[in-house]
Amino acid sequence: MTGDITAPERPLHLSGYVDRALDAVVEVFRGSEIDELMTAALAAATGPAGGEIVLHGQQPEAVSVSTERVVVGWRLEGADGTTSEGMATISLLVVQSGHDPVTEVLLTLSVPDEGAAWIAPALRRFLDELTGRLVVAA
Repeated sequence: MTGDITAPERPLHLSGYVDRALDAVVEVFRGSEIDELMTAALAAATGPAGGEIVLHGQQPEAVSVSTERVVVGWRLEGADGTTSEGMATISLLVVQSGHDPVTEVLLTLSVPDEGAAWIAPALRRFLDELTGRLVVAA
């Protein structure tokens, strides 16, 4: 059985920062372990979710000299047998270059209106976990 979300949706935009250069952060996203890194960040942020969440990041795509985009597919397999899936976008943007570089990690995901109040805090925790792990990995 597949559960379809038909309620009106709204885009959520959340940002975090990594004290590393854009090129170093992009290399982490190009690596073979990015799916595991994102999944570990999600597990640390949400704890047991009552099902399995699978994340898969595509290869980064250059948007401009100072911006890369990563499309992330997600699939939630609920304990009750329902599934939901969708796409999110992670944009990587240069905030500061040079001696003390900073890269912004902007997460964009559409969520159902009625779920936004509880989904947004979980995504905030995920992004905080992810940026912390990117600092170490980059």
